Amino acid sequence: MPMCRQGVVGLAGGGFTLKGQHFNGPGVISASKFDVGSTEMLASGGTDLGSTIGGTQVVSSGGTALRSIFSAGTQLLSAGAVADQNIVSAGGRIAVGRGAVTKNVTVGAGGSLHAERGGKLT
Repeated sequence: MPMCRQGVVGLAGGGFTLKGQHFNGPGVISASKFDVGSTEMLASGGTDLGSTIGGTQVVSSGGTALRSIFSAGTQLLSAGAVADQNIVSAGGRIAVGRGAVTKNVTVGAGGSLHAERGGKLT
């Protein structure tokens, strides 16, 4: 399991340019651990499968987060983002923005789930 410590950023996506380098295909981050103070960003075509998030996960349009665990971590879903089968507990927070969708969320002790108007919970 790859581990990202405080201040580290993990990025997965496709069809974007970062610091002059172009990424064409989709990217996947799987079964990783993001400690408090770290950030994971999922852009168009980016997917996270089953990571443990203690930091912040930002999912933008076309990004997908599946079966992740948020314990003291935060998931921010913006328009066009999809999350499914995630678990939030122990100070974790999931925020569903307008136009974002989260499905099958499990909210455990100390976890919270918030949706803006136009955010979809199923």
